[in-house]
Amino acid sequence: MSTKTALYLRSSKDRSDVSLDAQRRQLQQLATERGYILTAEFSDVVESGKDDQRPGFQSLVAAVRDKRRGWDTLLILDTSRLARRRHLALIFEEVECRKHGIKVIYKSLPDS
Repeated sequence: MSTKTALYLRSSKDRSDVSLDAQRRQLQQLATERGYILTAEFSDVVESGKDDQRPGFQSLVAAVRDKRRGWDTLLILDTSRLARRRHLALIFEEVECRKHGIKVIYKSLPDS
């Protein structure tokens, strides 16, 4: 059985090494290696990780809460793409994702 997954991407003004395209390529490679099927993508272009009112992030939150979303795994490059402070990313993972049956996988962190 293949795992259906979504991507979350966020670019920064000060980090050209994490452009949306670079993140997408790395996460698509990870999905392919694991046999995952990409079904959704959420992204924010040049948005601050301090602001949780980013349009792509808000769309992600709405999808996480929607039982009809069609995916149960979320791939993200690292916690800094989700939130400036790592503990806020982990709170989102615990409070929103886990509660709604979504596994979060960060490419640059070990699965836990």
